[in-house]
Amino acid sequence: MHSSERHSPAETTAATPHMTSPRPQLSPPLLGQSIRLLSLVLVVVAIVHRPAAAGTNAADASTHGKAVSAPADPAPVASAPAPEPLANLPRPAREMIDAILAAVHTGSIEELRTAIEWNELKPIFAPSTEAASDDDPIEFLKKASKDGKGAETLSIIDKLLSVAPARQPLGRDFENNTVYVWPYLAERPLASLSPTEEADLQRIVPPDEIAAIRAAGRWNWYRLTVGADGTWHSFMKHE
Repeated sequence: MHSSERHSPAETTAATPHMTSPRPQLSPPLLGQSIRLLSLVLVVVAIVHRPAAAGTNAADASTHGKAVSAPADPAPVASAPAPEPLANLPRPAREMIDAILAAVHTGSIEELRTAIEWNELKPIFAPSTEAASDDDPIEFLKKASKDGKGAETLSIIDKLLSVAPARQPLGRDFENNTVYVWPYLAERPLASLSPTEEADLQRIVPPDEIAAIRAAGRWNWYRLTVGADGTWHSFMKHE
């Protein structure tokens, strides 16, 4: 029989080397992923911030030493109505104009009475301060004419109606609130007439009256107005 050897605890301890706990280390694959993630974050940060800084620097460089101009005001929008073609007039308005012109072309102021009497109310031929027109409009028109017979009045009406009217809304009746104003020049800015408009002005208004219009800065010659429903509203000089 073999005798078993027994070792003392001291010998056992001396024979066994001293063991220490190992430090935790990242495995090579995990370490590589972490480095790539960090690199990606740095690239994104650089992309986000670099254009903003470049744009700011470019803007500062472009405005350095230069006055920044204020934005230009928008161009004014023309509000004057365009001339209304006679072919576009409603039938009642066209019929009233035909009746007025028929009387004018006879050369007799008395013939205007027919067109005047088509209205339920008489057209206005003078401001409210001149009540004489309420009595007999024909007699009033004769007296207003320099010749005393109404020939000048007929000539003025004829010239006014030789050009297109301006179309203007008036009143609350949406179906019949349109009024046509002759001549269209009465609603145009006199300081900026086109060559065609200037020619119309010279043709239908006496030279001394044109001078008065320009001096006043507004239309103060005669106007004739007819509603879309055929009502003859007025023919009068606007001082």
